Amino acid sequence: MDPALLATLQHSLPPSEFNRLMRNPDMMAQLVDTLGRIGLAPLAGNFSRSSFDDQAAARIANAKQRFEEEKRRPPRLVPETARATLISNFETNRGTQMEIERSREHITYTTYCGVEKDFSQLPWSVLRPDTSLVVRYGSLSYRSNRELFVQGRYLLIRTVTQPRMPNLRAFIAGLTFMAEDEKGRVDMISIYNINLKSIRCGPELDQLFPVGTVLAIREPTYKMAATGPGTLVRIDSPTDALWIGENHPLFKSAQWKFPGPAQAVVDFRAVGNVQFGKGQFRLAAKTYSRGIEARLKLSDQILLHLNRSAANLGFGAFKAAYSDAEIVLTMLESGVEGSKTSKIKALQRRAVAEEKMGHHQRALKHFEELFAYAPDCSDAQKGMKRISAKLEQAQSGNYDWVHFFKSSFAGDDSCRHDVADFVGPCRIAKVAERGGGRGVLATEDIKPGEVLLLERAFACEFPSLNHHTLAMDFQKGVIRTATQTQLVATIIAKVMDDPSLLKVINALYAGENMPGPSDFPTATLGDLDSDSESCDIDTARVEGVCSFNSFGGLPSRKISNSAGVDEPDSSSKASGALFARSSLFNHSCVPNALWTMYGDVIVIRSRIAIKSNDEIFLPYFDALDPGTRKDSGMRKFFPNSKNPCACALCVADQIDGLQNLTKRIKLIETRLPALWTALRKALATSGSPTTHNHRMAQAFVREIDGTHNKMRVALRPSLAHAYHLLAESTSRGSPNRRRAAPHSGP
Repeated sequence: MDPALLATLQHSLPPSEFNRLMRNPDMMAQLVDTLGRIGLAPLAGNFSRSSFDDQAAARIANAKQRFEEEKRRPPRLVPETARATLISNFETNRGTQMEIERSREHITYTTYCGVEKDFSQLPWSVLRPDTSLVVRYGSLSYRSNRELFVQGRYLLIRTVTQPRMPNLRAFIAGLTFMAEDEKGRVDMISIYNINLKSIRCGPELDQLFPVGTVLAIREPTYKMAATGPGTLVRIDSPTDALWIGENHPLFKSAQWKFPGPAQAVVDFRAVGNVQFGKGQFRLAAKTYSRGIEARLKLSDQILLHLNRSAANLGFGAFKAAYSDAEIVLTMLESGVEGSKTSKIKALQRRAVAEEKMGHHQRALKHFEELFAYAPDCSDAQKGMKRISAKLEQAQSGNYDWVHFFKSSFAGDDSCRHDVADFVGPCRIAKVAERGGGRGVLATEDIKPGEVLLLERAFACEFPSLNHHTLAMDFQKGVIRTATQTQLVATIIAKVMDDPSLLKVINALYAGENMPGPSDFPTATLGDLDSDSESCDIDTARVEGVCSFNSFGGLPSRKISNSAGVDEPDSSSKASGALFARSSLFNHSCVPNALWTMYGDVIVIRSRIAIKSNDEIFLPYFDALDPGTRKDSGMRKFFPNSKNPCACALCVADQIDGLQNLTKRIKLIETRLPALWTALRKALATSGSPTTHNHRMAQAFVREIDGTHNKMRVALRPSLAHAYHLLAESTSRGSPNRRRAAPHSGP
């Protein structure tokens, strides 16, 4: 592999992502192939981090330009393609995808984000039916050359193939299948941002979306297919798709031209229990739902609701689990026949769901109710003890810090911490000249090292072991990591489960092209008493929130030091997380507070003494990163600000001037990697640095120092790169230092 490309990937990716690639040659080959496929291939040995950034920016700009050009072209009528041909081609492609997923250990996909996406805000009750997939001029309003938008209508369709995920031909992640309208026309349907976790093509996905599944789509967007003739219906927001059960009025009133698959008689509870036993919680929840919709006798419905509550807890739909438990308790109180065990399970699952959603006071009350009803229930005793500990954490800010540290080196499950949030001496306030117009101020004099905030993630994603996704972010002009891409679907799923949480997302900054954020809520919890069962989610806004606020591509343990430098442990796993309160801290390259991320928990501590009512700042960027790139990154957050960051470090960078900054970047990106390569070679050959290594490092220190203006005072953090190299080229005779050196530096 091209050494320059290897060095660029090491410099550009989080250490854990790079190490995972190095351990998996097939995955590395897939990534390199994908980089070439999207126009980021190395160019004849002239491939540095700058060239990677430039090519990525150019590729994103070209894709965005094509997107804009397509919007200006007129629509056109697309002839219908033969039904049998479309179905046959889709099945062939699906089979090819499944074969690839079986034969390849690692697969790389690409997608894009940061563009305007259609979503409906009309309630189902006011929509009129649209019975045909045919693209017509009369009833369609023009959105782009490739997209035709059906206003004020919903479309009823029925699947005629098993689904595939992701879309292999376009290399874009999405649930795709062929479906027919009531008149028998077949077209491709793609639904994006469905949070199916590790479910891919295969039996579980086929059972989740079997042939004959009926769904309605609000104001569907018709788009010309990217490959071949025909159209597809693209759904960017899952809130625009309504899955129709057998007993739904729309299902019963539909008049299909072709007969559908026969409906088998199913023992829903028994089948669901088997699926639950296999850990297929989402599939089990759907099976229990079908049983509930069949309107069996009330005693059977109690058992189905209880089982669905357990399944919903299994895959994180906590509000749905809470609602099922409440339904059972209401039915039992109204006199419906049920056992004592059923009430115990309902009480226990309601309390667990409340605890998972962060409603600890209510959870404690209901665990106590469970204990009073069943004193011998161990779950009640454990729950009360667990909740009491969390309430103490929220009051005192005392946690098992050693556990946080040790769990950072373990797997995904160990990196998800069951703790309460702690809000220390700080408050959210209005701050001018900021993208979201807010900041965080101290409420009292703060000593160095005090815990200001400990917060569990609103949503957090860890990387897949078999799939790697690259996303071109049109809004920020960067390539996003796999976990940042998956984070969008995770947030959408959480809000769909509890629509009252939409207020948290809408209160975060999503970019200059999105509506301004609403007032930040006093609590970031959902409303358990809200009877809202649905909401309208703007996927583009969620993408913007993640793009500007998420702690994306971070290792499970990541630290910011006083210079804003990230010090990750290379053995930990990369994650992407959205922290609601932590997102409101503003940036400074010389911050007065620092953060540490342990899996799905972030801890913010003061770095220095902070006076009451002073603003508290965190580092967004590596302060050792040369000025122009840091400044460019800041302008993505503050596009209308002449001086995005006015800290002493940024002022000093401006004194150096553009020519010196450009030279410094070139030295760090091209000269420094070559010097590290020479040093590692010497260590591998003789076990010790050579005199030449030392002299070259000394010269590099002088070159970096020479890029600073003489008027600049002490703030010269870029020298840390040079002195690190000099220190390693000076070390002799220490086995530990010699072993560490190859893993140090870029």
